[in-house]
Amino acid sequence: MKKYALIGLLALTMVLTYGASVGFAQDEAAEGGVKAEEPVAVTLTGVNYALLETLAKEEMATANTAYVSMNGLQVTEAKDIDGNELPDLVGQTLHYLPNKAGEPLFMGEQYKGSETKVIGKWYKKANALLVESFEAEATGGDEWDVIGVGGKSGIQVL
Repeated sequence: MKKYALIGLLALTMVLTYGASVGFAQDEAAEGGVKAEEPVAVTLTGVNYALLETLAKEEMATANTAYVSMNGLQVTEAKDIDGNELPDLVGQTLHYLPNKAGEPLFMGEQYKGSETKVIGKWYKKANALLVESFEAEATGGDEWDVIGVGGKSGIQVL
């Protein structure tokens, strides 16, 4: 009788252990197998530049048009929210996470080559930046972007 009780207890332990491990694996898979990290609030200054044009210009002719206009930030000065310097970040290129606040920086010509100050969240392991706000002077892009609008119609006036 003790033998059957021991086998039953052992089987129950194995079933519970298996169930817990499957649940854990499903949680990991639901997150894409990557555990989210805690971001660091930062203020960064750097140069916004075209990634493909700068790093692999020969690939531009065959690249998807959307990828050709993707930018990154090469950091020249970095501080955390408390004003502490982050010297390891200087010289690094951060990739923008695609959000509305950062869209003008990470896509297109408008801020390409500009000195840019970004307030946001830095994901260290991913080398990624979530822009919350930025200051930069427009350096390029479509001239229609800078033509004023006349009156309430919103139509651009030449």
